[in-house]
Amino acid sequence: MNVPKAPLALDALFPERTLIAPLTTMDAARRIFTGAFRLDAVTGNYLTIAGKMPLICSRDVATSEILDFFRLSGLEPAENLYIYRDQEEAIGYAKQLIVRGWRAIYLYPPPPPLGSGQGLVVPLPLYFYLNGKANIDDLVNEEDLPPHVSVGLDNLETVKDVFRERAVFIKGCANVATGAGADVLYCPALDARAGFPEWLSARSGSLSGIRVELALDIDPSWCINVAIGDEESIYLGAAIQLFEKPARQEGSRIDPDKAPSEEAVRIALGIAEKGRRLGFRGIAGFDIGEDMSGKAFVFDLNFRFVSSTGQVLLHDWAVGRVKARVSESWNKFVVCPLSPALNRIREFAEKGIFVPLRLYEGTPLSGNRSLITGFIVADSAREKKIIDDRMKEALGSFLERENK
Repeated sequence: MNVPKAPLALDALFPERTLIAPLTTMDAARRIFTGAFRLDAVTGNYLTIAGKMPLICSRDVATSEILDFFRLSGLEPAENLYIYRDQEEAIGYAKQLIVRGWRAIYLYPPPPPLGSGQGLVVPLPLYFYLNGKANIDDLVNEEDLPPHVSVGLDNLETVKDVFRERAVFIKGCANVATGAGADVLYCPALDARAGFPEWLSARSGSLSGIRVELALDIDPSWCINVAIGDEESIYLGAAIQLFEKPARQEGSRIDPDKAPSEEAVRIALGIAEKGRRLGFRGIAGFDIGEDMSGKAFVFDLNFRFVSSTGQVLLHDWAVGRVKARVSESWNKFVVCPLSPALNRIREFAEKGIFVPLRLYEGTPLSGNRSLITGFIVADSAREKKIIDDRMKEALGSFLERENK
């Protein structure tokens, strides 16, 4: 019998005595999170991939029912959970472990009581430098970047004249955590740049400069995941980025027929090596796409976990179980407690065609909406669409209207 290999867990990629502390604040993540409930929901991103690493997470992502649902899906939840009720308790757990010699990895900047100490795998100044759009020229070779112009805050009136007759992405160089296109303005034509002052005003005080980047005809674009260790960097896998509109990603697909080229992987590992030499250790995801000639270009660097990391780590195991090929992310709000919603999609998880990555029990902070995040496993895009439709039909009235 050909048994699929076990899922790859984070404990195989990090040194001993490393803990996962995905604690942050609304101030640190104000560009990314649309509601305070996401401070807790994000701590559930690692439950199925942590392995033996200590994980500090909210009680709203680690109820007994949630953990049981992971197990019936064939996944083993993190073995070493520190489940908190509030941020004070979460910080207390982190401090206890750090005093005992553990060091923390994080997604977004941790609360001040943790960010100023020596207990972080990646010091905050290095985190901000590596993730700052203003510094991408230091980390990526010029020939691997799209044509671009950097504009200082004292010269913003020139933005309208850069690549004047072309579509551009205007990117804010922020000194706060960012992601999901939060600091990117797409201007398909010159008249669209009339919205730049309003866009800029909403980011007042948090930008150090502007980057105007020529919009290239790219297909596909991947997020290439790498693990950066003491001795080397390794390629973990890549997910095709699915966009609802330019600069606004809505999901990820892994398709072996559309894997990144050797050039794209080589570029990613070269960037990872520069980060390694500067002292970064951990998981990173780099947005790299190819133009119509096959030339690879780098668009963004994320020296942190990315939305596709869990899917990348579990993909081979998941498709191997059901003899499928393709996986595609699935993220839905339900307007009910998790229990009845999970009961309705239980068969998809038991069959292995839906793999849960994060489950969040709704609270007043989320408007009592619960969140189901994972990915569908299928043999083709057509089959994936059929499974997607069946899952939405099964959830029925529980599904938030905008998800239907």
